Amino acid sequence: EEQDYFIHISERNWARKNIPRILEAFSEAKKCGLTQNLILVGKVHPFVIKKVKNISGVKIMGWVSEEHLIELIQGSHGIILPSIHEGFGLPLVECMACGIPSITSNKHGPPEVVGNSGILVDPYNIMEIKDAILELGKNKELHSKLSKNALIRSKDFSWKKIKSETKAVWAGETNLFPFGATQPPIVNSVAYKYKDLD
Repeated sequence: EEQDYFIHISERNWARKNIPRILEAFSEAKKCGLTQNLILVGKVHPFVIKKVKNISGVKIMGWVSEEHLIELIQGSHGIILPSIHEGFGLPLVECMACGIPSITSNKHGPPEVVGNSGILVDPYNIMEIKDAILELGKNKELHSKLSKNALIRSKDFSWKKIKSETKAVWAGETNLFPFGATQPPIVNSVAYKYKDLD
């Protein structure tokens, strides 16, 4: 059965999460025949609650448990997260691990995180966000392709891999430092703190 909602994992900083533009884009997509609804998860500012009242197909879930969040992600058609600024975007990785494609920002961290498993948009362009919602909502072939890519891409992210790569950096086994440096300036005082990662 076709999934019938998109998900947005939010916070009270509605401006950074770009919620006003997301809601306007979603409203425009609905007018163009979008069948999916939109669920907002997480802490929501009163401003957002007031705005949602005038938009059909949007439901505010508020805070949910981790188990419930996983269920909501697994049941969704995709995540809409075109933030004005997103340093990393953990919800994107959580969705990829469930095979859920994303619509996210083409700025800052998200492009590197999602790779080929999502649609990148200008977070300031409402019509671009709307078009992406419609494309992912209606194009079954694209949705299937991005879902498969999401599962593959998610394998690049794990706490085990982060631990291994961090240890390698501090042990001087790899060079991830800029300007030709071979070690961080405080390696001698910090490196041994990572021995307990074994």
